[in-house]
Amino acid sequence: MQGAEVDQIIIKIIEGHRVNGVDLFCFLREDYMKKLFSLVVVCILSCLTVQAWAAPVAPTMSYTVDGTQLSISWDSDPEATGYKLNYATTYTGTASFIPMDLGDKTSFNYDYLVEGQTYTIAIQAYSDIGNSGYSNIETFTVPMPILPAAPELTATTSGLDLSLSWTAVTDATGYILSYAPTSSYSGPESFITNDVGGDTSFSAVLWEGAAFVAAVQAYNNQGVSDYSNIEPLTVDPEIPFALIDWRTRESRSDYGVQWIEVPHSLKREDVVDLRLVNSQNETVRTYNDFEFVPSSESFHMDCLSGTCRTAEAINDAGYYSTGSDLTAGTYTFVLETTLGSTLEKESVYKGKIRMPIISGQSIASSWNVDGSLNVEWENPTTDPDWGLVKQIRLDVSSTNSGESITARFLPGFGNSITIPASELALVFNETDLSSLRIRMVTRAIDAEGFHYARGRSDWVDIIPK
Repeated sequence: MQGAEVDQIIIKIIEGHRVNGVDLFCFLREDYMKKLFSLVVVCILSCLTVQAWAAPVAPTMSYTVDGTQLSISWDSDPEATGYKLNYATTYTGTASFIPMDLGDKTSFNYDYLVEGQTYTIAIQAYSDIGNSGYSNIETFTVPMPILPAAPELTATTSGLDLSLSWTAVTDATGYILSYAPTSSYSGPESFITNDVGGDTSFSAVLWEGAAFVAAVQAYNNQGVSDYSNIEPLTVDPEIPFALIDWRTRESRSDYGVQWIEVPHSLKREDVVDLRLVNSQNETVRTYNDFEFVPSSESFHMDCLSGTCRTAEAINDAGYYSTGSDLTAGTYTFVLETTLGSTLEKESVYKGKIRMPIISGQSIASSWNVDGSLNVEWENPTTDPDWGLVKQIRLDVSSTNSGESITARFLPGFGNSITIPASELALVFNETDLSSLRIRMVTRAIDAEGFHYARGRSDWVDIIPK
């Protein structure tokens, strides 16, 4: 009620005591004056009470909390034009409330409560006349999520086959497999993730030299667990080939060869140490005894028997050493890499075995009109060691490009071969064909298919086409 309204009420009361314009108020007895003022007070309070009934009443609020989601609703008041949500995270009384105007809504939803945080809330209605009182004031604490436990990961490799398995976790609805190449792993933030659903195992085929780290997490509607143990996954490179043999040559001294190919997935700089040890674990060749030989050949094997391979650059780079001081026995090549791997390859050396040699002087060649190449030779079948020969190989080589390109053929145990032009073209271009040379190689091969001795003729030039 405004002050002017109160003044009018008093004036009307006083004017009721005027007679012929004469103010009789001052002549009233004291008890009448008390009654008069009492009447004025009652009238004012009555008017104020009527005015207060027009303001909205305090709503009744209800709420639910589900995880980090809050849902609030309250009853409506026809006298209200809107509502306010009052909230506090550190409640010390209504003065600590932060108001949020919700307009004329009678419900409110919020999805981003903070886990572990305590909130106090209340609703007020408002109109043009003013605000209602507060609704019921409620306090609640958002529960912390109950996350599943971290699984326990087991990783095994067999050759190139990778197998991962992990323990099933109670209350988990699924699992996340995380992995990263070792070379780029800097912590869990560098993981690549894969949701594998409810599976508790995973398998894959890796490749030689593959190196990863992996971990697993369990999850449910409450969130994601910690990482399991983080396991390294490494497929050590394999040494493709290693041998120790004795080589008999036509016009030069015999010598022993120790040869090891570098794993195809490695570069030369990945090899940090190389040694050859005997069966007593004594080192008989050190890294400095070996010479690195880069891959430079095109390989073309056994074409005439129908298993001809398309000529391609073969990654057969390796380390080569010579020496005639080794005794027959079992030796092991030991190669250490920058990956921390120690690779081993065993080789059996049968000693200084002289192989029969097909003389270069018996080798003859000629070109046919269709571009095919005839090669003839004389097998030294009268040699008492001829029985050692298990394979004859014809090497056709060109150095026109500056690097040796060699095609290798297995002609059987005859004494001639015709190499079709189409097969030569798989390895050599026309310029290469103008500078070819050939040699014959006899080979002793054990039951496992490894050669342990060779006899080589001298290289013989082929007359150009």
